[in-house]
Amino acid sequence: MKRSNFQTLSQVIDDFFRKNGMEEKIMEERIKDSWNSVVGPIFAKATQQIKISNGVLIVTMKSAAVKHEIFLHRSIIRTKLNEIVEKQFIRDIIVT
Repeated sequence: MKRSNFQTLSQVIDDFFRKNGMEEKIMEERIKDSWNSVVGPIFAKATQQIKISNGVLIVTMKSAAVKHEIFLHRSIIRTKLNEIVEKQFIRDIIVT
């Protein structure tokens, strides 16, 4: 007898996390892990801390010049990070 409801392993894992209320935590970790590739090595090196709270990404930077650049490009960064998690998860970015 063949199964008609075939799911990939990633779909099964995603369903498991969603059912157990862990989907949001997984997306937060994906975003934190992707920060370096999205902003590049220079900006990543100047990043002190990344926090996510209620859809708001709070980034603490070491340099005022880098802080300003991140602030200017925050909508592009937000779009790229949301594309990675395939959901409109980050609503805003605050740079401190």
